[in-house]
Amino acid sequence: MKNIKALPNSNTPDFFQEASAILTKCNGHTIEEAAKLKVDGMLGATFSSKAIIGNVQRGLQYVANNPLK
Repeated sequence: MKNIKALPNSNTPDFFQEASAILTKCNGHTIEEAAKLKVDGMLGATFSSKAIIGNVQRGLQYVANNPLK
């Protein structure tokens, strides 16, 4: 897997730049490896961190179950 990118969103740019660092944790890993990673959230942004982590996990699960042909 090359990388994970966030779609346009309504978070403030400064906040989302920090929160999106969570996405880079998966870069360079296979889908299977990335799905097993334990990623810590951002201090003071528990809800947003959990949402980002949950969305990445669901995306990885989707890609694992629907490989490109």
